[in-house]
Amino acid sequence: MNTKRIHTVWVIALLINALPLAAEVGEFHISDDLIQQIELISVQTAPFTKKGRQVRPNIQVKVTPTLLENPNALSMRLGFQLQGSSQSSSFTPVRGSKGVRAVVNADVKAYYEQDLGFDGSEIHAGNLKGKTEITPQRISVSNNFGLLNGVVNRQAQKRAGSQVQAELPQERKDLEEMLKKEVEKGLATAREQIQATTAQLYQVFSRTDEVPFASRFSTHKGSQGGMKLEFTDKGESPQRGEKPQFSLSDQIATSGVFHEDLLTKMIAPQIAGKEMKITELRAYLCSEAVQGLLNFCENELPIGGVGLSVILDEKDPISFKFQDGKVKIKINAKNRVGLLPGNQVPTGILAQAAGPNRFGQLDFEPYQVEISYELKDGSATLEDIKVHGLNSPAKDLPNNKPNPNGIHQNTWAGAWRRIQEHATQLMDDATETTLEREYRRIMKDKIEFPTVSFPVKAKADPAKPNQRIEILEAGTLLPLEVKAENGWLAVSASLCTENMRALGITFDSKNRIQTIQPGSPAAKVGFKVGDRIESYASEDQRATAIGADIQPFLGFIKEKALHKGTQQRMIELAGKTEDGIPFKRSVSLCPSQLKHREEAAKFLSKVP
Repeated sequence: MNTKRIHTVWVIALLINALPLAAEVGEFHISDDLIQQIELISVQTAPFTKKGRQVRPNIQVKVTPTLLENPNALSMRLGFQLQGSSQSSSFTPVRGSKGVRAVVNADVKAYYEQDLGFDGSEIHAGNLKGKTEITPQRISVSNNFGLLNGVVNRQAQKRAGSQVQAELPQERKDLEEMLKKEVEKGLATAREQIQATTAQLYQVFSRTDEVPFASRFSTHKGSQGGMKLEFTDKGESPQRGEKPQFSLSDQIATSGVFHEDLLTKMIAPQIAGKEMKITELRAYLCSEAVQGLLNFCENELPIGGVGLSVILDEKDPISFKFQDGKVKIKINAKNRVGLLPGNQVPTGILAQAAGPNRFGQLDFEPYQVEISYELKDGSATLEDIKVHGLNSPAKDLPNNKPNPNGIHQNTWAGAWRRIQEHATQLMDDATETTLEREYRRIMKDKIEFPTVSFPVKAKADPAKPNQRIEILEAGTLLPLEVKAENGWLAVSASLCTENMRALGITFDSKNRIQTIQPGSPAAKVGFKVGDRIESYASEDQRATAIGADIQPFLGFIKEKALHKGTQQRMIELAGKTEDGIPFKRSVSLCPSQLKHREEAAKFLSKVP
């Protein structure tokens, strides 16, 4: 069975909760609830022959993952539940070519499981365990004795029951062999996919010694559990601000919280002191590792342009800041400056000096690029790009004797003094505009945090291994909350499936909650049957009371569910429980316009 297509999803949202320890610099989490919803169905119908016995199985195989407790690795149990029927036939010769054929139709049940663990470098697989049960339901016999076939059939029918019972152990063994082979195929594919996707995730952050962070996987089962990847300082841990808290924690399916240090220390050592074109700098800013966290860059390289070069600072080439709902990037660079023939000071960083002469030497003028994104409604919008010169630090003047009456303006010392005193003027408006334009060409106008549709339940046909799986039910991970505070960027996502209603409740004749859809937003935030919702509002708006007619409230839900934006689907509900206890709950509705299956099919088409 081809499980390759479905298992990719287990790791997709890792890049997209709990409070960190002092040494933590990042944590990425997939909830156990999301893992439990994944299901792959396959049907085994391929006939086989074993020791003269022909077997035609018709068995449905359901594959489900279950997380295991492991603080130091990703550990899960793949369960294979098999149920269906099998028809087997055998021919018993009696005299020459004459004999009796017995056909047995039986019910088949089986369960197999295997534990898998991933410690960041390789998959560790446990033994395959399980059993098969075969229960005969109908036995029929036939023979080729011609006129005697009626007599022979009656005799064979009498003996068929005991004969089948005698052959049943071998029948079970043969069927188990076949089923185990199919299970092994599925396990091999699952292991391969987990190895590929999880190893890729791990390598993004640990493949270079230049990144000074340690990583650790873990899995925990239960309502608060899930798959987790943590990054910590290898050495002494600096003081970091308090991590942002998610206000909609009950609806979180995946989350990622990481400190600005994670990006800064990943990129800065690789570019410090290097000279490169801005389009080459893009390769570092938009590497696989960085895009897994924040995808700043356009997919296509810019075409044309002047191909400006930058000389990056040796100590502090780049830094990231996550603060007050903004993501900021600072790039510190410098440009060669010196004297042109005739002791003239060049202006503008595009006008490089011809080189040092006997009056002086070549030096550098520092400048800074500031790029700012504003977080809003599940995305980050490019707010501004600024380029400005910086005053050069004081330097010892060249060892030439100044005129007792002062430094002559036409000497190197005089030229350098003018550079020091007027460094900001060297960055003229035209130069700043040109640089800003070049940086805008490589930076995205809008960073969309992941909205990922994938098959939650799917069916594969082992007889057609090259055919993509059939999607039985699809779901979508939607941005829930995005925050930039105290040096931390926090992103969470909720899961909505194609069969899930916007809120997921129905009401009785007295406007009390009558039913709650499992897994729905209402179920996630804790609504119970018997609760009464008394008022509703959009976020930051005045509440509207619910009277005897509940239709306006239902219309409000329907209208809000049409929106794609996260904040536009946020509602505030107030009321009382069945016991009279007041409550107020914030809920993010599932959107009604999502094309789950269509988008999930696109997702599968991109999976290698």
